[in-house]
Amino acid sequence: GAINLPMAQHPDQASRQRFVERILAALRDTPGVESATVSSDIPLNGGNRTLYARADRDVPPTERRASAPSHDIAPGYLKSWGIPLIAGRDFDEHDVAGGRNVCLISQTGARKIFPNENPIGKTLLVTSNSTPVEIVGIIGDVRSERIAELPEMEFYLPWAQENFSFVSIAVRSNLKVDAITKLVQSTVTKVDPNIAI
Repeated sequence: GAINLPMAQHPDQASRQRFVERILAALRDTPGVESATVSSDIPLNGGNRTLYARADRDVPPTERRASAPSHDIAPGYLKSWGIPLIAGRDFDEHDVAGGRNVCLISQTGARKIFPNENPIGKTLLVTSNSTPVEIVGIIGDVRSERIAELPEMEFYLPWAQENFSFVSIAVRSNLKVDAITKLVQSTVTKVDPNIAI
């Protein structure tokens, strides 16, 4: 199950990070919960289209760059959604604000942008600010927008390095969906009674 959580009561990044870490820790300690994670969106729910370019080639001007769906995810996202890690590593607790900017890319993206090369360790310039991010992992393709469409380049940035005002909490569990929803709501309220879901 997934639930959207407004973060207006936590206006700064560090406060949001601590709040979400407390919720995830509480959920992971709950019997019946296999994994819990947060992200900016969930599979089949879009994702922001974000500009990108290879840093090691002639970088096209902003208006001519390709764009792809990008997703802000926390460690545990791949496990929660059953997405395979094909090469490199997943995000971990060291991928935080102020740390080295890193990203994961989809298998199709790896083939499309780095044909016959190993993308791990290479740098993408992302967003119109051309922020350099190092590719640390390649993951299985996920249909972000529609089941019927062919997979394409997608990339994933650490939730902790981004900054937005709501998150989607996803829980993998053998419990029924309504039970998970109640569990997440009660956990959030315990961590911060001021948050209304």
